[in-house]
Amino acid sequence: MPLTPLCVLRPALLQAVPSLEREGRGAVYINGDVGGELSVDGSSTMSGNRADGGAGGAIYIWNSVENITVDGNSTISANVAKWGGAIYIGYLVTTSLTVGGSSTISGNRADGGNGGAVYVGANVGNLTIDGSSTVSGNRANGGDGETLASVR
Repeated sequence: MPLTPLCVLRPALLQAVPSLEREGRGAVYINGDVGGELSVDGSSTMSGNRADGGAGGAIYIWNSVENITVDGNSTISANVAKWGGAIYIGYLVTTSLTVGGSSTISGNRADGGNGGAVYVGANVGNLTIDGSSTVSGNRANGGDGETLASVR
């Protein structure tokens, strides 16, 4: 049975959304058991978003999402949060987190917390970064995991 897309960004440009910056979360915020799939695809860019004092500069997920995919030459860069500079997974992604299709997650920062690129607070079934994709240049200032922090 195919998954119902929860959110598909194709092509999209999500940059510095001021009203969200004040709320302590970045561009995409998911809080609840919604199932489905979150896909950043088709040369999309998520850049320059801030979750000041919060989590997930670009993407914040608190509860169940089946899959998260960054694909199709997409870029998640220059995002800032306390935990999970680019992506924060607070509870559960039951199947997979995949970075593929020549996509890039770079230059993100966790200021004072863990996971410069990705913070995982619970379960991710599979983490895949394919050979043509790049996860680099991410920083965790004051915490662990320049690229990925997993805390259980």
